Amino acid sequence: MNKEQLREFFQEYLQDIFTLDLLDYSLQEFADSESTIKIKVKEGEKARTLKGSGVGLLDSAYSALFSHYQKKHTSLNTLALHDAYFQIDHKAEILKSNMRIKIQFKNSRGYITDFTSNGSSMGLTGVTALVDALSFYINCETLFHRMRHLIEDAKDRGRGDVLSRYTYVLGQVVEVNDYSTIT
Repeated sequence: MNKEQLREFFQEYLQDIFTLDLLDYSLQEFADSESTIKIKVKEGEKARTLKGSGVGLLDSAYSALFSHYQKKHTSLNTLALHDAYFQIDHKAEILKSNMRIKIQFKNSRGYITDFTSNGSSMGLTGVTALVDALSFYINCETLFHRMRHLIEDAKDRGRGDVLSRYTYVLGQVVEVNDYSTIT
């Protein structure tokens, strides 16, 4: 699966690409390992605050982001936060550290997809990677719907020339996630 190719398909086939930008977050951690988070995001032009809880920053942020959007985008229910890797660029010539995080998601078939983000703050970098992953998966589900519609339309019109292209795109998007629960 090629994430960049799928992002090109978003541009080519989706009329409204879902955008989500991190504005800020606040995290409260407790001695019993429980943490709560408030994440302020900008969805398109609308700002909203999402709340979640979990064990630590990434688990809480994942809970806040994904539980909110799972209601509308049911394919998100088949994903799991699999792993996260932090790396500091010790070669940076500035005093601030340059943080890189790689977050992995596993779908119901066991395929793992990586998302990376860079920044000077471990927290901001991690939450930004989660926001990027969420946007990607929502656009994949929207592309899945769009391709099913275009395939049916191409069949109805006897357009085998475009049917093979649409089938290819659909094949690429189903590698990302499980859409069997979508009707």
